[in-house]
Amino acid sequence: TGISSNHNKGIFITDSQWNNITNNIIITTYGYSSNSGIDISHSFNRIINNTISVTSQIYPYGIHLTGDNNTVSYNMITAGNSTTPAIGIFITSDYADTRQGNTIQGNIIHLNTSTTGTKGIHLSNDDHNIISENIIISNGTSANRGLLLDSSDGNIIKNNSITTNGTGNQSDGIYISGSSERNMLFNNTITAKYGYIINDTSYSSYENSLISNNSFGQINWTLTKLTTNISLIIGETIFIESNNIGLTDDAQALSLDGQAQIAF
Repeated sequence: TGISSNHNKGIFITDSQWNNITNNIIITTYGYSSNSGIDISHSFNRIINNTISVTSQIYPYGIHLTGDNNTVSYNMITAGNSTTPAIGIFITSDYADTRQGNTIQGNIIHLNTSTTGTKGIHLSNDDHNIISENIIISNGTSANRGLLLDSSDGNIIKNNSITTNGTGNQSDGIYISGSSERNMLFNNTITAKYGYIINDTSYSSYENSLISNNSFGQINWTLTKLTTNISLIIGETIFIESNNIGLTDDAQALSLDGQAQIAF
């Protein structure tokens, strides 16, 4: 889409399901608002192995979903320009109609902006999704997050590689906010240059879980706050091995410096 107007979208599907969107090269540029490489507002669609590049004046989204039970896998997404925030994959709904059951797996997301608010994957009021094995590199300034869970429940976040290279504060690897609860974070590799590895600002009575496991066993922190600023790498900061199980002694462990459940 090379038109200077509003709402440019490479592929836009509404009120249609069971579509296969595969092996496309999509470039969306020059729009002034609501610009997406792929925008889907229904369920049971498969978005696989596409190459998506989005550059626009305002709100460039690589993939925007407002449906249930979609599969988004093995896409290459680049988004952003020098002045506006970008989102690689955005799953959103209103509070009267929560979206759920999407699988986001094996995507490579590379975002470049020089402004605030860039996000690799953003879930807003979305429950019971699986986010796994994605590679996220998010470059921006402050509030530049790799993965954002906003009032989203029961999601599984596992085996993702997340790097945030923001130049300002609050550039967190994983940011949890609002009424998010019962989310499970497994074995993610996170680097955050100017923020927390995990920043949990969810409501005080809401619990989420951080789990590290291997063939020897697992450590499970189920807490009302999971905020930590240490890398969570088995064998370096987390130890689950014969005669040695625990967490490195580091003041930056923050919320993790306490009790955890251990299983073998």
